[in-house]
Amino acid sequence: MKNIKYFIIITAMLLTACAGEATKNHDDSGIQSKETEEYLSRQLGADYVRTGFYFVADKLDEKSINMLEHKSNAVYILARVPFAGIKNVVKSKLEKTLNGKGGYTELCLTFDAEGTKHLSEGTGNPAHPKIAAVVANRLLFVAENSVSIKTGVMCVGLVGFSEQEIETIKHDVDLKK
Repeated sequence: MKNIKYFIIITAMLLTACAGEATKNHDDSGIQSKETEEYLSRQLGADYVRTGFYFVADKLDEKSINMLEHKSNAVYILARVPFAGIKNVVKSKLEKTLNGKGGYTELCLTFDAEGTKHLSEGTGNPAHPKIAAVVANRLLFVAENSVSIKTGVMCVGLVGFSEQEIETIKHDVDLKK
């Protein structure tokens, strides 16, 4: 019984030390450093994948994760850290798009200067033929990476979601998840 008590105390101390490590890599703007992003990604593992655009990887290793595509049985290997992520999103808005089938809602993300640079460098990059869009822990789709986005605005179609789910997704994005 005494050994269990010591184990619990030591575990609590280690968790507290790890939590302090994750918070010390923030600057005054609240934007996380790449080291913090990687640390959080390792800690969260496949349980939560932050909003962003990810390169699709060839093999599963310590720098990648498996993720099930939303409303599909397809599993993809993604880089653990997005090439353009939520930490650089300065604005999000929902836009209704009409088409012959009645339309759908898009979530448009506007990136800051750093995020725009990352988005421009990552999209249309022939070294990475496919990219994945993850929004609030949902792999929405994997697409051919053939067009470079230089405007810093990327819209993602939210097809097949209820209005409540869409509002929850928008809320999560606004909370920088």
